[in-house]
Amino acid sequence: MILSIPSHFLFARWLLAVMASLWLGVVLSCGRASAQEPQAPQVVNILGRAEILSAGTWREAKVGERLAIGEALRVLRGGEAQLAASDGKIGLTLKSGGSVAYDGLVDTRSRPWKDGVPFKPVTVESVPEAERAPQFSIPEGEAEVNVIPGQPLRVVTPLIMAAVRGTVFVVSVAADGSSSLAALEGQVLGVARTGAAQMLGPGAGMQLTSAQYAAFLQEAGLNVPTGNWRQVDLTSLERVDAQTFGDASSSSAT
Repeated sequence: MILSIPSHFLFARWLLAVMASLWLGVVLSCGRASAQEPQAPQVVNILGRAEILSAGTWREAKVGERLAIGEALRVLRGGEAQLAASDGKIGLTLKSGGSVAYDGLVDTRSRPWKDGVPFKPVTVESVPEAERAPQFSIPEGEAEVNVIPGQPLRVVTPLIMAAVRGTVFVVSVAADGSSSLAALEGQVLGVARTGAAQMLGPGAGMQLTSAQYAAFLQEAGLNVPTGNWRQVDLTSLERVDAQTFGDASSSSAT
């Protein structure tokens, strides 16, 4: 005996199946999104002129472009540029004459300074969430950084690192590498290349000059030609950094 199934019942069952399939797809895509790498920083505003270093060549930057890992942005004199990263949770305003490089996700246990050696980015699968963060390197100039609460971030200058989870702060780097950090809102952990660390609240700051760091290296037994620490060979700097900060996770940043 063959039962006759009304066509409207077949349509309803088909519709339910389609809705279930769509719901499952949304759930799976959300699960994948939670494990995805953070969005690359995007240029959201340019005043004057700015350039992007890509594949070893500087070219004109345009609003809407994203920085790939290892690429850099610089602002020409008289200009200003703004970056947004991690779905807008990080905002960075680069001032006239400054530059910034995007290092990708890094292991926050790794040493922040790798002179002349690019950082090796980590993946969301290889490092626990609590121990990874996006990182920007600022070799020169001034930048104001705004991070919403709960969002991790590392900002590295030649002589100071800022580690945050929600704050507003400013970093400045002089031509000789002298670096300063000032908290405007919230709290920011400042770590000097000498190993000194300080939690900074609104209005507080820290600084490490090139001359102070050269003296630190001399005390560590290094020869610093003409008092310029940038003339010290990289192997010696690496050794002092390892002694100062340990070497537990250096393999993730080499």
